[in-house]
Amino acid sequence: MVDKSPGLRGLSVKMAARMLDLGRTNNAFWSEPGTPRGKSYVGLPIAAQKSEHQGPQLKARDKSYTGTPSTLHPYATNSEFRLQIGKYAIKCAKISNLSVAGDMEEVPEGGNNQYPNVFEGPKKKADTLILERALVDDEIMSAFTVGVHVGACTISILRNGQVYKEMSFDDGIVTKFELSNLDAMGREIMVHKVEIAHSGLHT
Repeated sequence: MVDKSPGLRGLSVKMAARMLDLGRTNNAFWSEPGTPRGKSYVGLPIAAQKSEHQGPQLKARDKSYTGTPSTLHPYATNSEFRLQIGKYAIKCAKISNLSVAGDMEEVPEGGNNQYPNVFEGPKKKADTLILERALVDDEIMSAFTVGVHVGACTISILRNGQVYKEMSFDDGIVTKFELSNLDAMGREIMVHKVEIAHSGLHT
């Protein structure tokens, strides 16, 4: 069934009733096409229509809001560090084998077979530090060759730009020099890897 009233031609009864209720709610009235609306018509503001469809809107933050900068955090990350070996401040992409281990000796307990006694024995093999950096034409390439003794080394772990922890050794020797593989079909950055045997890492 279609309503035949002049102002609502072509609308179903249900739709016409809904539009009439909406008009009464907003102090509107229906009129013939071309008839000017009365002064009491206010309609539904565009902003109200948008907010109705978009749901609840976020309020703008106050000017006093500062938030927490993403660069500030209470812990150290493995991407902030400095390396100093002798007079060289070396920029490295990666430093690995940061460990301290001892050689232990086990001595059987007399009369008690449940466990042995464990003692720290003399170190049989030196600890090593592995440095990896991009292959560039600088003084480091000629300075750190196999058999060269290096001076004192200090590794500084940073947090938010400040020194968080330092590790160091007193003396070391370069035991291995290595370059990444060559590949005519590859486009990877060449990596220069140096392995240093040292006197022991102080943490």
